[in-house]
Amino acid sequence: MSEETIQQTFTVPAGTLARLEVSNISGSIEVLPGEEGVIALTAVKHPHTGDLERTEVNISQAEDGSVKAEVKFREGWRILTFSKPCQVSFTVRMPPHCSAQASGVSCSVNVHDLEGDFEVSSVSGQVALNELSGPVKLNTVSGDVDGSYIHGNLQFHTVSGNVRLKESELPAVTGHTVSGDVALQTPLAEGPYTVNSVSGDVRLTVPVDTHCTAYVRAISGHAHTAFPQTAYRRSNGSHVAAVQGGGVPVNLHSVSGDLWIGPAEGEKPAPAPAAAPAQPAGPDRKDVLDRIERGEITVEEGLKLLG
Repeated sequence: MSEETIQQTFTVPAGTLARLEVSNISGSIEVLPGEEGVIALTAVKHPHTGDLERTEVNISQAEDGSVKAEVKFREGWRILTFSKPCQVSFTVRMPPHCSAQASGVSCSVNVHDLEGDFEVSSVSGQVALNELSGPVKLNTVSGDVDGSYIHGNLQFHTVSGNVRLKESELPAVTGHTVSGDVALQTPLAEGPYTVNSVSGDVRLTVPVDTHCTAYVRAISGHAHTAFPQTAYRRSNGSHVAAVQGGGVPVNLHSVSGDLWIGPAEGEKPAPAPAAAPAQPAGPDRKDVLDRIERGEITVEEGLKLLG
């Protein structure tokens, strides 16, 4: 049985933002740049991976120009017959400025080289994001997120999956992780930068001239930094560390996760300012008064010593 390929092209109405909503059960989704004013979609159904006949691919365009593509398994999943959907590979080419929502179960998602706003939901699938400008929302279960060159606010909710974004510019980050680690490489802007974690660690890789204040509220988590700390205090499960004088707040609320802030590998933070040289101690006031009383020095000489 050969593969079944479905191809459709849609025109985006003039003056309208190109919008896409694509969902898949098993397989892959790739969203990448294409021509202005055109949404071109290809779906390939793979035989021998499931029930080809009962796996339906529905593609349509709404009156507002938005395009929706989804995979459905006709009559539901019949466990007793061991029937399951076949894998479907989606490739979508969008205008460079667009809005895209992609979701999948047992499905990888790859979105790159676009500008707009993006939302990705995945269960048991890997997510790759690269060269995106605009806000990003992530919702993942049992799948890792890897990416680079993301420019925009980040919101995420992950269960049993790691989030790793390198060489990005994230003006604000808010997120929740249950048992996955979060590693972000970004300069710090106004924020907020707040992560709620059960047992995942948060690692921020930032420029060497970063000034921030780390707040960790945890049962067994701590704040760590490779930068000079100008202040640190701990009280009732709260840890507050002023990094290089303090600045942008970075918050971690955790049960057993740690917060680490430091430079990229190979970069070294500036050394802590050298302490001012100690000044020679002045004469002891009591000693001077005793010497005056004993007649060893005059009052005028004593005043000069204390001056």
